[in-house]
Formats: sequence, C-alpha cells, structure tokens
Amino acid sequence: MQKFMKILLVFLATLTINADEKISLQLLWKHQFEFAGFYIAQEKGFYKDAGLDVDIKEFTFGTNIAKDVLSGTSDIGVGRSSLVLNKLKGQDIVLLNALYQSSPYVLLSLKRPDIIKVEDFKNKHIMLSDNLESIAAISSMMKVKNIQEHSYVKIPHSFNIDELINHKTDLMTTYISNEPYHLQERNISYTIFNPKDYGFDFYSDILFTSKNYLQNNKESLKKFQEASLKGWEYAFSHMEETADLIVAKYNTQNKSKEALLYEAKVLKKLAYVNNTPFGSLNIERIQEIANIYRLLGMTTQTNDLLKDIIYQEKTPFEVVKGLLTLELFLIIVTIILFFSFLSLYKQHILKKQNNTLEQLVLEKTQELRTANEGLEEKIAKRTEELLFATRAKSDFLANMSHEIRTPLNGIMGFIDMLYKNEENQKKQEKLALIKESSNTLLNIINDILDFSKIESNKMTIEKLPLELRPLFENMVALFFDKANEKNVSLKLSIDSNLPQSTLGDETRIKQVFSNLLSNAIKFSKENTEVLININYMAKTNKLFCEVIDEGIGIEADKIEKVFNCFEQANNSISRVHGGTGLGLSITKKLLELMNGEIGLESVLGVGSRFYFTLELIQTQDVLKPQNEEKELLDSHPLQAHILIVEDNKTNQILLGMLLDEHELSYDVANDGLEAIKAVQKTHYHLILMDENMPNMSGKEATKILRKSCTPQELPIIAVTANALKGDREGFLECGMNDYLSKPIDATELKQVLYKHLSADHD
Repeated sequence: MQKFMKILLVFLATLTINADEKISLQLLWKHQFEFAGFYIAQEKGFYKDAGLDVDIKEFTFGTNIAKDVLSGTSDIGVGRSSLVLNKLKGQDIVLLNALYQSSPYVLLSLKRPDIIKVEDFKNKHIMLSDNLESIAAISSMMKVKNIQEHSYVKIPHSFNIDELINHKTDLMTTYISNEPYHLQERNISYTIFNPKDYGFDFYSDILFTSKNYLQNNKESLKKFQEASLKGWEYAFSHMEETADLIVAKYNTQNKSKEALLYEAKVLKKLAYVNNTPFGSLNIERIQEIANIYRLLGMTTQTNDLLKDIIYQEKTPFEVVKGLLTLELFLIIVTIILFFSFLSLYKQHILKKQNNTLEQLVLEKTQELRTANEGLEEKIAKRTEELLFATRAKSDFLANMSHEIRTPLNGIMGFIDMLYKNEENQKKQEKLALIKESSNTLLNIINDILDFSKIESNKMTIEKLPLELRPLFENMVALFFDKANEKNVSLKLSIDSNLPQSTLGDETRIKQVFSNLLSNAIKFSKENTEVLININYMAKTNKLFCEVIDEGIGIEADKIEKVFNCFEQANNSISRVHGGTGLGLSITKKLLELMNGEIGLESVLGVGSRFYFTLELIQTQDVLKPQNEEKELLDSHPLQAHILIVEDNKTNQILLGMLLDEHELSYDVANDGLEAIKAVQKTHYHLILMDENMPNMSGKEATKILRKSCTPQELPIIAVTANALKGDREGFLECGMNDYLSKPIDATELKQVLYKHLSADHD
C-alpha cells in the first residue's frame, strides 16, 4: 500500500510540474493590431512552449487596469505613461516593457489655411478627452506654444471622426494609427499635430505588473516577456498573416484587413524608433515624463519615488544609486567626477613642473643630434603631440563645462523655483541643502575653468567704470547669513577718502574679495569677528584691503603653500571644510593680472590676516546707483514676444517659466533651423539662443539671421553652457548681442532683458 501511495504522489507531482502556469493579461483597448504580438504568441504556441497558459483579456468599459493588476485580478496589464502617476502616488507599479517608444495619440484637423501651426489653435473648437493624464503630452505641446485653456473652446469628445468632417469641431484627439486611415478612404486631406515633434515624447502601451507579483513570479515573467517578444517580431515580419488572424479570431471591432494593415505599418514605426530595441524603457525618459506631469500640476511628488519603477537586474552601483534622490545623485556623481579629474590634473601639473617644455625639447634635441637623423621630423612630431595634448585639454574642459552646466542649469533653476514656492519649512530646508550643494558644484566648475584660462594666458581683464564703496558694502551684505550661521560678526570699515569711481574689472574684484571673505568666515571660530578694512593710499593711488579673522590660523612654514595650485595648509582642511585648493591660487593670479599684490600673515590657533593692493585708475564717469537702476527696471514692465532656441526640454520649460514671471510671451524652437523658420513667420523682439543643437548650431543660425536683420532690430542673446575663454567673444563675433552662461541666474536674465528691450519702452 505504501509503495502504491508513493507511485501515486510521484504521478501527481509530475502532473503538477507539467501543467502550464496560468497568466492573465489585461489589454488597454479592444482587439486590434495594437496587441498583435500577444495574439501571435498565443496562436503560434510561443506561450505554450514556455510552459505558460495566457488568458488575453479584452478591455471593457469601466475596467481600471492598474487597480486590477494591483489587486491580483490580472497578473499583467497594458497601460499608458500615466502609470508614472500611479507610482508617484505610492502604488507598487513595476514597468516591464514599452511596446511603443512613441505615443500614437495626436491632435488631428482637416487641412485648412487657418490651422497650419499650433499657434493657430486660438479661438478654435478642440475635442479633448476629460482625462488629463491621457492628454498630458498634447497639453504640454499647446502650453509651450502659449495656447492656454482660456484661448480655445474645449468640447466633449464623441470619438466619432464624422464630427471633424462635418465641422462640428476644428480639432480632435485621435490615434495616428486609426482615424487618418478613414480620412484617406474618403480622400479628405488632414493635418497632424504630434506632441513628439515638439519634444513631448511619451511611451505607449507599457507592460506592467505589481511588485508583489514580480517578487513571486520572476521566472514566469521572464518567460512571458521572451515569448511575447517572439510574437511581436513575428507579427511585424508577417503583417498580412497577422491581419488575417485578427480578422478571423480577434476582430470584435469589425475592422477591415486594409485598416489593420495601415495600423500595423504605423505602429511598427512607433515600436522601433531610431533602431531602439523592442520594448525598451529608459529611466531618464520616465523622469522627464514625471517632470512634465509635475509642471502641469498633476503631481507634487519628487522623482525619488521612481527609483525602482522599471524592472531590471540591478548592479551594486545601481543599488546604491537607487538609495539616493535624483537631485542628490546627480550632484554627488558630478562632484565625484570633478574630484577624480582634479586628482589626474594635479598629477599633470606636477609632471609639467618637473619636466618643462624647454627641458623636453632640449633633451630631445640632444638625443637627435647624437643620432644625427630625423631631427626636423621628430621635433615636428613632438610639437604636434604637445599641441594635440593642449587642444585635448581645452576640448575636455569645454565639453566638461557644457555637459555638466546643461543639466546643472535645470537642477539649479527648478530647485530655486521650488524653494521660492515651497511653504513647508522642512521641505524648504532640504531644498536649501540641495541648492547649497549645487552652488558648491558650480563654484568648483568655475574654479577649474578660471584656472585653465589663467594657465593658458587667455584671461582678459576688463577696464570699465565701477563704484568701489557700494561694491564692498553689497559684497559684505551677501555674506551676513553665512556668517550668522557660525555666530561670526562682520565689521566693515571704508576709508572716507576712497575715490567714488574707478576703472576696473568689477567681476574679478568681487571674485578676489569674495574668496578672501568666504575663507575668513569658513575658518573662523564661533562667536568671533571678522574685520574688513578698505583704505585708500593717496600717494601711490592704490586700494588697500585687508580681511582679518580669529580662526584656526596657518603654520609659518605652510603660508606660502596656500597660494599654490591644488594645495592647502594641511590635508585635513579639504576633508573638513571642502574646496579644490584652487581659490587662493586663482586670487593671486587675478591680482597679478590687475597689477595688484596679495599677502598673508597668520599665527596657528590665533587667526589670519589676508591683504591685497590694487592700483586704481581715476575716472570722471558718474555711475548710476544700483538702487536707481532697480527702480528704473521695476518701473518699466516689459511687453515683448521672445523666441527660445533650445534643444534640451528641461531648459526649455525652465526658460519659459522664467519669462512667465515677467509676463512675456514666447515661442520655442528646438534648433537653429527651426529658429530661422520661426523668424520668417513671426516678429520677435529678442531671441534666447543656445549653441550646441542638432541640425544647426546657434552661431550658424545667428550668421544667417544677421543677413536680414541687424543686432538693433533683433537682439540675440547666447544662453549656453560653453563658458571657456573665447566663447563669449566667439558669440559676439558671429552677431550676437550678449551672453548668458548656464546655470541661468534669474537676476542676470532680467538685467539682460531690460538692457536689450529698453529701446521698445523709450
């Protein structure tokens, strides 16, 4: 009997092992070619070969797909990009694959002379879905072209193409894979407005499951994905056969074979965009979609909730990355990259100090003389190598600056806006920390670039009129908060005989003074004071400035080192207080370029006294006080139409929001070519022009525009991450009026706008 029971148990176990595992798949809509890969995988036995029994469930009205998957009613669902919102709401959604890299959801109109571009939507009747989540990309497309909700008439969606044909609506949301076919059947011309063409590119038909189901069925999900992929590859490779299958077995909508084939061809293009592997999902695109939802006011949650939204096998690095918020992750990784570069660069500098160019040339020359052959060839080769190395370093710095400044512009800009509008004190404090870290990173970038400019003798000192007393008073005022954090008091004394104005480089003088004052506060002990004395030496016509602190002080034998590149008084300083070790070196070199000198007296444990002299150039120019300038700006509100030329979508939105603060209207172009076309159609008062863009750069576009309009007729402002010496000059030479470096400072942008638009208000 026992033997029989054992045999029976083995038999039952075998049946269990051999039984196909059941999986339920909830579709997004009614049966059509949109889901063809699943039908093929079912009918060709791909699922069965993988040991799966898949139940493909057609959509019925009232079905909440996300709710069904989360509750276990369905194992896997097909959803839209709005699943990102579900995740931001705290729901345990996990994305598996995106069937279509771009959404087929578009705005459609009949071909009409009064509806050619998005700007023509004003005062038109538009049939839109009430589901804001589904029309987010379309809403963003309209918003970026300044089509607000009050500027058109929204009417309920009937889902009937005859409403458009009979002119009961001017535009309607449709699927590019469906309604255009029916218009073609009737020989009716139409115009499609696709959000993708305006930079709002959403995924469509995203396979997803719940976190719970994933944790318990990883192998089954893997088999399902592989079998489904096989089905999709077959469906798109055998469209005729697949269409016949749908007509025969899955045609609940009674579509014709021709309509299904039209749908197939359109969807195939959406599934394989730019040779992207089928089903791909990218976290950066998901985060960008979340940013758009956030800007539309559909969520207030941060992107850190999206860290595990895409299912993939994680490396240890990705695990660490997932523990960090997006903002902090970007900042920390960038800082790590910078300090890695600094370490390498320090080695380069030390090597250069020990092996100067002259020594290398002499050594090579002596060797070649001894060998008595190929002298000229080898010298030329060595010179070429050195020139190549110099160019490589410059290119690296330029590229590094651009690649880091571009995302940093978005980070700092949006953080600043969030900080201003955040009422929750705890959240504001966290934003302040991120803001401080971003500013620190920007300072590091600027230090490296300044060092490079000085080293290559490309730093230019300007000689423009400036007022000294307000300069120092305002700079000290900027550091009050920083000093108060350490209970350090600042005492400023300015010589009454100090000349009212002089000629000089205001930016570089501020940089020198700011560096000394910042260091004094940083290294001061709590409950001490920092003395700032500004004196005028009439006999020599020199400015004398000293900054005295009661800080940690410096050992006598280490004083000279603080002015060397990449060096600080001791190794623990960088660990405790941060810094690149470039600040004082740059300060010294800047003063030398301005015919000034710097000195230091310090006692370890007592404090330090930094001082510098600067030769003044007398001028009779009377400068307008800054408060008068501010009053003048505030008294003249701007009214202008501006063109933003920028390929980065985040920066487009940021610049648009900054212009919104001044109630300025604007259009957006994604590259120089689009900008030229826009100027030909529309009158603009000013252009904000990026440089590095696809199809046509900012400089190329400016040169073409200057053939038809002068700088006075159409001011063009460079807004770019290119911040090395020569960049500004290059932009001005090609015909641009001015230059703004990323990250964009809201105050600087305001000054530039008023400067170049003032003529319109005279």
